[in-house]
Amino acid sequence: MNALPPTGWNSEDANMRIGPVNFLTREAPKDSLVRGLATKVGHDREQEQRLIALRDEWQWLFRDARQLAQIAVPDEEVQLLDKSRALFQAWERFQQQLPADQRQDLRGQPPSIRLLFETVQNASATWQDKRAGTRRGRLKRIFARLCSSCEDHSQLMAVVPNDDKYICLLTGSLSAIAQATINHEKLAEGVADGIKQLSDDLVFWNKQLSVHGDNHAMQGYIKDLYVVIFEFLTDVFVEWSSSGWQRFVNSFNKNSFDRLLSSKRAQMDAIAARLDREANLETQRRIRAMCDDQRKLTQYNKDHMAELKALALDLGSKSQRFLEGLDLKPIVHPGVQQLSQPVTHVLAIEDVPDTGSDAEDLPPMDFYTREDLKKAIAMCKNVPKLQDDDLGGILYDTSRVLVDAGVANRLQSWTKSDEADRLWIQGPRDTTRPSQNTLTAISLVALAKRHKIPLISYFCIIADDRHGAALLTDSLADMVSSLILQMVALLPSQFTTGLDLSPVRLGLVDKERGSISDKLDLLRDLRSLLPGLVFCIVDGLQVLEDRSDRAHTRLLQQVIYCLCTFDGDHERGETKTKVCFTTDGYVDILGAAARADALDKVYYEIDAADGAVDDIDYTK
Repeated sequence: MNALPPTGWNSEDANMRIGPVNFLTREAPKDSLVRGLATKVGHDREQEQRLIALRDEWQWLFRDARQLAQIAVPDEEVQLLDKSRALFQAWERFQQQLPADQRQDLRGQPPSIRLLFETVQNASATWQDKRAGTRRGRLKRIFARLCSSCEDHSQLMAVVPNDDKYICLLTGSLSAIAQATINHEKLAEGVADGIKQLSDDLVFWNKQLSVHGDNHAMQGYIKDLYVVIFEFLTDVFVEWSSSGWQRFVNSFNKNSFDRLLSSKRAQMDAIAARLDREANLETQRRIRAMCDDQRKLTQYNKDHMAELKALALDLGSKSQRFLEGLDLKPIVHPGVQQLSQPVTHVLAIEDVPDTGSDAEDLPPMDFYTREDLKKAIAMCKNVPKLQDDDLGGILYDTSRVLVDAGVANRLQSWTKSDEADRLWIQGPRDTTRPSQNTLTAISLVALAKRHKIPLISYFCIIADDRHGAALLTDSLADMVSSLILQMVALLPSQFTTGLDLSPVRLGLVDKERGSISDKLDLLRDLRSLLPGLVFCIVDGLQVLEDRSDRAHTRLLQQVIYCLCTFDGDHERGETKTKVCFTTDGYVDILGAAARADALDKVYYEIDAADGAVDDIDYTK
């Protein structure tokens, strides 16, 4: 028979004998003693492995935090493990003072903050019912408020990871302390002031963390503070729960109070001071960052203004190209018969009808040439000077023109419509010279001349700068005479007409001869001799307006009426005159004409300093 194992045989001996046992099993597999021995060895080996795994798990929890950090744990987790270890040690001391039925298994479900809050509420209700009005009841109310503060400031505890085996150390201690105070009312009144101060500090620390919640250093200080707080509460409970009632009363003296409270209070004050310094540094960093951002914003605004000015120049250039690309010819509508030549009151030499039986019914016709009319005008003394040279000096500046979108659309319809159209563009009064309206009008004049489109124009601003403080009546006569000169230049080279174009009547082009009414009659007759479509642009009428002078106002009204009713004065209706007034500010006479539907009005506001459109309002 095989010998039995000795009495002192253990698992280590079994490990040493694994080889022989396996050999015996192979040699005598049916031997019951061999099978029993093999079963025993396997069971002991499994039990040993289970104990090793459990010991390694606890060693991992209590392993030195710095040694663990050298392996695989970041600094934040190192600090958390270190503080969790201190909390666990305090929790162990606290559990030793609790009744057995109140000790909670740390391996079970960790208590929640909601459970803590409900427990504190129950404790507060019990204290108020049993100790209302007593001195010891004051301490219980303050302690309940402290536990409630921990619930109110739960975001301070958010620095501890959720769903972690360490969270039970933090929340479980809170819940257990609150539950224990119901059955173990051992806290003295001398601690009430310290706990009240601690409760107030929690409120302040919560405010600090809410302002600087992203500061990692302050989060670390908050964790340190909570560790010290829990150690302090645990020491208070353990100190006064470990002895009887008489020992508790005797130990409640100043020396005992200082020994128990002062050390932890000093630690809390030191951590709170570091927390305050870090908060001040964080505030200074934020102020410096705000100053840096403000400087960057100021520099960005400067750069942005430079870009806006460059964009304004580019927009002006594009507006100039847009105006140059406008088609000033009337649109051909399908189904409408188009005349190969404009119909006028002028009869060319080759188109004179043959004399016949009805010749005696025709009005007497006189033969004229454009050169003869110019020579007759040259004999006059005070003939106004045309503004072509002045316009050429300003034309280079039209690249700065900023045409408002509404104005551009209205100008486009004004140029392309096949009907007589009268338009008034009112811009801001307070603006630099030349204004945006003046630059727009000059661009239209240059565009028409480039494409040889019949056009007459007058710029009151240029005449005002040229003549200075002249009488308004003389300035008005100068405008009408200038328009007469331009119409003569548009006449056919040879024509016949029954109108009076004698040198005497043409002498009305002299600013000092004839009345405004006589000049306007000549202007109407000349318009009837021009091609069917003629454009007329008048800029700056505001300088000719004087509401206090009624006589001059009536004359100005006659001129505007004449320009707006060119086509209505002829029964045949064969002429189409497109008139555009551009003014810097409101003109009362033009406003009356707009209200009478004699012309259309477009109004806009623009800042002349930087060319930015501020407010746009299009009305009639």
